Amino acid sequence: MWSQRIAAVRGETPSPFVAAAIVGEATSLVTNWGTRGLSFINADLTLVLARLPVGREMGVEADNHVSASGTAVGSAVLFDREGPIGEQRTINLGA
Repeated sequence: MWSQRIAAVRGETPSPFVAAAIVGEATSLVTNWGTRGLSFINADLTLVLARLPVGREMGVEADNHVSASGTAVGSAVLFDREGPIGEQRTINLGA
């Protein structure tokens, strides 16, 4: 999923780190979407960056999903037009 930076605070331009965190929030969506829609909600997340993003666009690519007894763990790779920048991991609870 490709996304463009948006302001978290009206009138403020997000720093590259804040932009990565905002875009990375989509990890729950891309790793937990199933045949019945979104079955889990985000309870906790971890953002790990090897470098800051370059440019306005960033992507989130689902990497893994594991679930049992109403709890799920998802991970995704975050990237920009130059390649991977880091990973986002989420812990999710059944919706």
